[in-house]
Parts: sequence; structure tokens; C-alpha cells
Amino acid sequence: MLLYGKMLIVKSIFVWLKQSAIVNYLKLAIVYVWALFIGIHSYIYCILTLILIDVVFGIKASLKQGKPYRTRILRKGLLEKFVLYFFVILVAFIVETVVKQGIEYDRYYIVFIAASMISFYEAGSIIEKLIILYPQFPFLKRLGGLLNVLDTEVEKKTTAIIADAPVKEDEEEK
Repeated sequence: MLLYGKMLIVKSIFVWLKQSAIVNYLKLAIVYVWALFIGIHSYIYCILTLILIDVVFGIKASLKQGKPYRTRILRKGLLEKFVLYFFVILVAFIVETVVKQGIEYDRYYIVFIAASMISFYEAGSIIEKLIILYPQFPFLKRLGGLLNVLDTEVEKKTTAIIADAPVKEDEEEK
């Protein structure tokens, strides 16, 4: 009898959700957002695929090293990646939309550049995992070394630019 009561409650919740205007508006909002990003779906799919590959190889690499992976850390890392990458793509999309209104063109160049940067970052992460999984392949080590050198050079140049940037002093401090 208790099970029947719980099933009745669940059924009444589903009936309410079907008839609820809030759920219908939520469905419309999801469809609208999906349609808004119609021009960049392929970029989003590419990034999601690379994240999935990185997670699979990351789990395999951690198991090979004898480190058990923790689902809590995995969930947190995935959530951070999704939020960060979605935010970057969203900002690039908004900038692209504003630029498109001033300059008439059809492609999504800014979103393409942002998606390419994210993809290269994920590819570097995948290569790091592959080096752990397959250390017998020397080209992976060279490719990983190349990515490391590029990363170090970009970091040095960025640090130099930031260090050389003029600092504005507040009027009140003078």
C-alpha cells in the first residue's frame, strides 16, 4: 500500500509537470538557446568530444600509474571545464555577433579561434595522457616536448608584457 501511495505521488507530479506552464517555457527557452547557437554546433561538438577523450585517457593513465581516480574530483574537473569552455565560447559568440552587425560577413571567425585554442589545449592534455599510457612511442614525447616549449614561450612573453605594462596611479594617491 505504501508503494502504491509513492507511485501515485510520482504520477501526480509528472501530470503536473506536463500541464505546467513553467515547464513549457523552460522547453521553449532550451530550444531558443539551442537555435541561437546553430552556427557553432560543430565547434561545441568538437570540444565535447575532446573533453570525453581526455577523460577516458585520463582515467586509463591514472589507473596505469596506480592512482585510483575519484569520481568527485572527476565531476568537479568536468564541471569546471564545461563552465569555463562554455563561458569562453559564449563571450566569443557575443563579440562575434556584435562585430557581425558592424561588418557584414557570414562566418564565425572569433568563435573558431576560441574553439581552436580550447581544442589545442585539450589536445595537449590528451597527448600528456598518451605519453603516460604509451611511453614506447618517441614521437609522443617529442610532440609533448614541443607543446611544453610553446607553452613556456607563451608564458614568458605574457609575463614580459604584463611586467612592462605601465601602471596607472590613482589621482588620490598623488
